[in-house]
Amino acid sequence: MATITFTIAVTFPLGCAMILGRSLTRFQHEIFRIEEAKDLEIAFFKAHPELRIIPNIVGGADGLVALLSGVVQMRRIRGIVPKIKEKIHEAMTSASAKLAVLDPRKSIEENRAAKAKIWGTIAEVISDGTTGRYSHPFYMDSDLLLRAPINALLADFEATVNTTKPDFRAAEYVDDLVASGRKSRGPQLPGFINSRLFERRVARNVELWADGAINLCESVRVLMVTVACAVLQKFGGQVPRFSDQLLSLFDDVAQRLANEGRQWITVSLKIERLSIFGTRDRLFTDAVDLIPREKGSRKEAEKLGRASKDIISKALDDLQDSYQLWVTKFIQDHISSFRGIHQPFSSMYPSNLAPKIAVSFAKDERDKTLWTDVEENSNTLYTTFLAPTIQATFENTQTKKKTLDTNLDQFRKTIYFSAEPPLGTQSERAEADHLASMLEAYWQISSSRLVDDVIGHVTTCIVDGFPTQLDLKVQALLSNDASILAITPENPAVEKRRASLYSKIEGWLP
Repeated sequence: MATITFTIAVTFPLGCAMILGRSLTRFQHEIFRIEEAKDLEIAFFKAHPELRIIPNIVGGADGLVALLSGVVQMRRIRGIVPKIKEKIHEAMTSASAKLAVLDPRKSIEENRAAKAKIWGTIAEVISDGTTGRYSHPFYMDSDLLLRAPINALLADFEATVNTTKPDFRAAEYVDDLVASGRKSRGPQLPGFINSRLFERRVARNVELWADGAINLCESVRVLMVTVACAVLQKFGGQVPRFSDQLLSLFDDVAQRLANEGRQWITVSLKIERLSIFGTRDRLFTDAVDLIPREKGSRKEAEKLGRASKDIISKALDDLQDSYQLWVTKFIQDHISSFRGIHQPFSSMYPSNLAPKIAVSFAKDERDKTLWTDVEENSNTLYTTFLAPTIQATFENTQTKKKTLDTNLDQFRKTIYFSAEPPLGTQSERAEADHLASMLEAYWQISSSRLVDDVIGHVTTCIVDGFPTQLDLKVQALLSNDASILAITPENPAVEKRRASLYSKIEGWLP
């Protein structure tokens, strides 16, 4: 050993190590020829390939120990590695089998079909609820019924409107009309109702219904969303992200439809305030004709007729003056509009001025001087060609009588008047009492009409519109591939298990 450690750094000829590595006693008892020693040495190094190359840095006893330790470890590894490989193979086989047991990831189309199936069930149940078809077992829970509580809300609104009806026959109400009529009486024909007071009382009644109508939209919206969320929790709980997306759509769609319903209700309220004077309400006219009323004598009726004609005649005279001024200004403005236009004036007026004026202009071919003449003599042109027509309309006895009769006839056909003046001119109390009767008749028609409008708007916009609009939104969501990927993550526990198995398999691979 001492000899080897001393000469380890020297390059030995083949066979030297075998000879020097034996003790003298062993060498004496085991007579080897050099050739045999070489053969043994060659066989040894073939059997131990790790000793074929010994770096120059290996020297001394420590180097020899390290070298021999490496040899021992190598032999041990060679014995252990096959067993380790076998165990790794068994573990990988087991992990692969467990991985195969887990559900494979679905494609986008498979996920879309799965979500569409879930939504189809939810949509069907919600739609059945809005129409009152409670065939699904889901509706065995009375708290989840939909149409019945909606109908109850609509009935409550109608009952609330009915509670706002004043006691039109009460003496206090008529007295209030008398006092209010004195304050608000404006220009009106004698013997007829105070239209301003009528309008104000109608508007007051409509205002009493506005808050209830708007609140009805919100109540129905909340009910729709509540039941829809319960349906979603029942049938969509296994897909949390899809459920979250649907919850957001429920709120958005219901809110938008409620706003739409409120807008339509606001329009109906506005129309209800004005419709009595903007249209011919035949129902109301017939109702007014049935109201018993105090009537003046024939002499009183003739007096009212003459007074009405005087008022209308004066109005027509005022209208004539205004119309004449308007015609004059129109001609002047029309002529002024042609300044700076370099083309024959006669080519521009036929389609804009009266035929007689056009004919007169056509006879005069002096276009250059006609501009100034027409402008300076516009009043003369008006007097010559238009004044006779205006005079015939406003001042001719037969024409004026026809105009008066036509206006009076129209007055009698409006909501204000019947075939004869309804009241005597001396009775404020009778006028107020008749006005109260008219308000009562109109209240009944107006309240019923508004209730029908509000219920129709709520039903059409919110109740019937919710399933339809919601389905359109969900179908748009399901048609988007990115949305499908976003709302269909794998079950967290399954995903964690899958990732763990993949990690183990990758760790075992070389």
